[in-house]
Amino acid sequence: MGYTAGNTYEYSPNNSDQFEIATSFDPSLFGSVADRDVAQGETGVGSQMMRSVATKLAKYRPYDFTFDTMSQIFGNFEPTGQRYHEWGEGDVLLEYAGDGVALDQTDVINNPDAGNTNTYVPNDQGRFVVSSADGKIFEIWDKVRYETATGYAHALVIDKADVNSDVALTLTSLDGSTNLDPADSATAKIHRLEPNLPVEFEVEPKPRKSNPDMYFTYVEEIRREIYMSRELSNLTNIGSTRYDLIAHYQEQLFNEFRRDREVQALAGGALPQKFETTNGDTVWSSAGVYERIAGVNKHTSDFKTSGAFDKDKFKDAIRKFMLYNYGGESDGPDIRDGYICPVMASYFDEAWEDIQRFEGNDFVAGVRVNRYSNSQGIMDLIQIPLWSELHPLKDASIRNGNSLKGVLMLLPMDEEHVYRHELSGMGPRQEIFKLNGGDRNEYQRVEGSQGLGIRKIQHAGVLAEIDEV
Repeated sequence: MGYTAGNTYEYSPNNSDQFEIATSFDPSLFGSVADRDVAQGETGVGSQMMRSVATKLAKYRPYDFTFDTMSQIFGNFEPTGQRYHEWGEGDVLLEYAGDGVALDQTDVINNPDAGNTNTYVPNDQGRFVVSSADGKIFEIWDKVRYETATGYAHALVIDKADVNSDVALTLTSLDGSTNLDPADSATAKIHRLEPNLPVEFEVEPKPRKSNPDMYFTYVEEIRREIYMSRELSNLTNIGSTRYDLIAHYQEQLFNEFRRDREVQALAGGALPQKFETTNGDTVWSSAGVYERIAGVNKHTSDFKTSGAFDKDKFKDAIRKFMLYNYGGESDGPDIRDGYICPVMASYFDEAWEDIQRFEGNDFVAGVRVNRYSNSQGIMDLIQIPLWSELHPLKDASIRNGNSLKGVLMLLPMDEEHVYRHELSGMGPRQEIFKLNGGDRNEYQRVEGSQGLGIRKIQHAGVLAEIDEV
C-alpha cells in the first residue's frame, strides 16, 4: 500500500470567536454566595473557580517567513523620496556576437543553400549580412570568425555598408588570397574577436560605447489593523480572561504584517503596476522577485518517469542549471542562495543519498541553510515554507495542490543584488488611535512602505518543474 497523506492542512485550526477562549460562562464554574460562606468563593462572587487553565498560550502558525528574514538582514537598504524608484545598470563589456540575415546573392557568405538562385561562390572576399542592430557591433578592421559546416572560419572586416534595411560586412581572408568558406547557414553566428588595424597609416577612429539601461520598482503601502473594544480591554485588565488577549492580538498583527511583506516580495507580479482610484488616489504594486527573475532567466525540466521521481533526470537538471548560471555567468558570486519549495527540498533529499554533494547545514538568523556544491560553484539551499501554500506554479503546492511540482530560485542575497526600498521616514511603524473622537473602540495599526529591487538580475535564475515529457 502506498503512502497516504492524512493532514488536511488547516490554515488556522485554532481560531474562534472573541471571548470563547480563556473565559467561561458555565455557572457551575463560578463562585456563588453559598460558596463564599464556606470559603470556596474567597475570590468573590462570580469569580472563575474549579478550573485549571495553563497560563501560557500556545501559538500555532503553519510556516515561518524565511525569505523576509534573509532579505531584511542581508539585503541592501536604500530609502527613496517617492514611490517610483529608478536605478541604472550598465555593462562593462560590449556585445560581440551577431546572427546572419539571409540575402540571395552570389557574394554573400551566409547564403550557402544550393537551392537558392544565387548560391554563394567561394572567393577571398565576400559579404556577410547581419541586422542593422547587430551591425553596430562590428567595425572596419575587426577580426571576426563565423560558423561553417565544419567549425569556424576567420576573416577581417574591410568594409561596412547598408543593404536594404540590414548591414553587409565585407570580409577578406586573413592572407588576402585564400577563399572564404561558406557559412553554415543564412543565420550562422558571427563573432567579433578583436580590432586588428594596419600599422603604418592613420586610421579613422571608430569609438564604441554603450549607455546604461534604467529599471524601476514601485514602493507599496502594506497595512494591517486590529481593534480592541472597551469591554475587551476591561476584561483583560481585570483578569477575567486567563490570557492577555490584547498581547495575543498584537502579536498576530505583527506576524500578519510580516507575511504580507514576504508575499509582496515573492509574488507581487511580473512587472510594477499602478491603479488610479476614482477619487484620484493611486495603488502602487511592485514586482515580485520570482516572476521578475523567471522573466529574464527561466529554466525548466521534468523530474519524473512513468509518474515516479527520477533522480537521474533531477541530477542532470541541477548540473545543467549550475553550469549555465555559474559557468555562463561566472562574474556572479561563487556562493549564491537557492530558495526552494518543500517539494524541491524533498527531491534533493531523494536524489543524493547520504548527503552526497552537501557540505553540511547551518542556521543563519534562525533560518536553516543546506550547502550544495559542485565544480561550478556553491548554492546555499534555503526552504521557503510560504510556497507550501502560495506556490509559484499552478496547483503545485503541498497544502492545496493536486499536482505537486518543485521550483528553485537562485538569487545572491547580498548588498549588490537585493535592495529594500522604503519611503524616507515611512518604514515599518505602528500607531494606536480612535476614530472620530469615539471612546469605545481603540485601533492599532502596523504599516510600512516598501518595494524590493533586484539588480544584476542576470546572476539569478529559476528552475521550474514541468509535466513529464
